[in-house]
Amino acid sequence: MPLNLTPVGTGILEATYVPEVAAPSKVLVMQEGTQVPGSPFHVNVRPAQEVNKVHVYGNGVNSTVPASLSSNFTIDARDAGSGKLSIGLTVRNQIPEKVSVGHESMIQVDCSRAGPGQLMARIYQVGELIPIDMESMESNPGVKSLYYMPKSIGLIKGEIRFGGQPIPGGTFVQYVVTPDELSRPEPKRANEVQHVAQNYYPVEFKLPCMPLSRSTAYKAIVIRPNGKQVDIPVEDHFDGTLSVRYQPEDKGMHELHVMNVNKKAGTSMPLPGSPYRFFVDSVSTGQVSAHGPGLTYGVTGQKAEFTIVTKDAGGGGLSLSIEGPSKVEINCHDNGDGTCTISYVPLVSGEYTISIKFHDKDINGSPFTAKVTGKCSGTGCPPHSTNSLIQI
Repeated sequence: MPLNLTPVGTGILEATYVPEVAAPSKVLVMQEGTQVPGSPFHVNVRPAQEVNKVHVYGNGVNSTVPASLSSNFTIDARDAGSGKLSIGLTVRNQIPEKVSVGHESMIQVDCSRAGPGQLMARIYQVGELIPIDMESMESNPGVKSLYYMPKSIGLIKGEIRFGGQPIPGGTFVQYVVTPDELSRPEPKRANEVQHVAQNYYPVEFKLPCMPLSRSTAYKAIVIRPNGKQVDIPVEDHFDGTLSVRYQPEDKGMHELHVMNVNKKAGTSMPLPGSPYRFFVDSVSTGQVSAHGPGLTYGVTGQKAEFTIVTKDAGGGGLSLSIEGPSKVEINCHDNGDGTCTISYVPLVSGEYTISIKFHDKDINGSPFTAKVTGKCSGTGCPPHSTNSLIQI
């Protein structure tokens, strides 16, 4: 086998070699054809790892140990060579990074070599526990299957313990997304141009928010009518408000989810009022349509606005009503271009129903639901639901 000699001092050489097989070997050391005293030297070459030389002892490996209480044992691997040591309690299937909202997910844990003990699991979302069903496999009773179903989009955090102690790979964070997002193929390359339809009104939200900590960030997601999920940027104005802008690509009812995400802690908290539902209509003439943030959300004591488009719709009666926890004053401004701007100031938080009718028929998306957040104090806050109606 190859051998290297390296001078390390006057008249001193260091010899290094790598044994190729595990077997008794001889090392011959010769000077000018004559063996030096003691040569040949006998060397017993052993395998790099010898599992049979690992010794385990202690109370923690007795035939019975109490569950959920600390038990200790010692592993002596000093004579076993080099290698990685592992203990037989593992998550059997790889925990995915993403799971689907409203659909059952499953994690398998192999406890077959873990000895006596109780398997426990907790999964949290928005500070609440998600119910978990635990089943044993008939073909392998030592394998446990954990079933759970996330109920909302965001982050969930899970922890799996055996005998009261965390198991390897048992602490995890998952993103909860729509079923379409879970099955979506890899994103297109940067040089591939994607068509974006421009015949829809852009949507902009300005929402109240709390200041961020160093470990948190705001995240916004739009779920389109076809179920596809779109991540959109969030602009924090650092004045207690944030803005979200979205260019729709299709017609119909959309959902906007805005949340405060702490990825390190595995938590996400939706903004008050989230998710926001909004209807997208095409920019076309000959029909009455409506768009604007006031159809979707509002803040108590602040003006909410939206626009009604009547261009080329012909003659006919247009009526508007807003019904909710408080009576609101409705103001209408004719813009002179076939559109009018509607504004109102909600005084009490809750859901407001906005009905827009043309020829006594609801326009597309009507009735709309605006979620109003915040509190109103003082004598100007009515205690019960009232209705506001105007004819335009």
